[in-house]
Amino acid sequence: MAIGLNDVFVLQSSASHLPRAAEAIGRAMQYRGPALFSVFSGANAHTPDLPPYLNAAAAMESRAFPAFAYDPSAGSDWASRFTLEPNPQPDRDWPVHGLAYEGADHQRVIEDLGFTLLDYVACDDRFAEHFAKVPRASWSSTLVPVSECLDAETRGVPDKLPSLPMIDAESRLQKVIVDERLLREARRVRDLWRSLQELGGIRNSHVAKALNRAAAEAQAAAAKAKAEPAAAAPVAATSAAPAVAAEPEKAPSPDEPYIETARCSSCNECIQLNGKMFAYDGNQQARIVDPMAGTYRQLVEAAERCQVAVIHPGKPKNPSEPGLEELLQRAEAFQ
Repeated sequence: MAIGLNDVFVLQSSASHLPRAAEAIGRAMQYRGPALFSVFSGANAHTPDLPPYLNAAAAMESRAFPAFAYDPSAGSDWASRFTLEPNPQPDRDWPVHGLAYEGADHQRVIEDLGFTLLDYVACDDRFAEHFAKVPRASWSSTLVPVSECLDAETRGVPDKLPSLPMIDAESRLQKVIVDERLLREARRVRDLWRSLQELGGIRNSHVAKALNRAAAEAQAAAAKAKAEPAAAAPVAATSAAPAVAAEPEKAPSPDEPYIETARCSSCNECIQLNGKMFAYDGNQQARIVDPMAGTYRQLVEAAERCQVAVIHPGKPKNPSEPGLEELLQRAEAFQ
């Protein structure tokens, strides 16, 4: 509501991130007008085992209490006034972190997991009734990370159960499942976060539509040019040496990841996802520079995000990467 007034400096942050917001706080204090500070302390009687600063940080990570700043004096447009930079991995729905633990064969296992609203509320005893512990003997491939279940509404009997990894009092890894009510709340928080992303210039739907329109126009122009017959070249009076047929371009292997770089629209989605795996060439068009600099999941996600569908994930390099069966199914549309 304060942002809607257009002349109020608004700063929201958790107490855990206030030091990082020092510059914005200074600008707000010097602003010649009203300034509103909204700070989540993290102090909560329902999370007795979690220090307040960690509870505050978790609230920001889970998008339950995102950080942002609106500075009316920074410029005349939203790109100048509004920023989501203080948030962890602001280009994603949920921040993704590696979870390392000892597997059943006593080997080190690392999983990339999104930190969702459900990870946050799982530490609050008021929500305990929405979670259920799964006995280790019942662990199976039907238990998938919560972040993989939030993009699809469940109808009827689900074939996949959203689960969270948790640690018990003896520091042993456990898995819990969550009910549909909390899943709906997580989707609501995700949708609100996406609205903030759009205000902050991330996943901007207007830009996406413009890029899609430009890509479609470029494809139509290329198809038209290909259909038009080329003008006949003048015949030389003297005999010319026989032309050497050019070798046909070798088709890329379907097992290897690649990008149709010439068709890249420079939307920046893949670069933001993993700047070590993807990079721009001299024409500001994307290519894969190191397929081993990330996970197969990132290759599939990049293909799904690509606005002109030019990324082909190929086959996974790491046969032990979690969730490969589902990822291969998702990748089929882009091979």
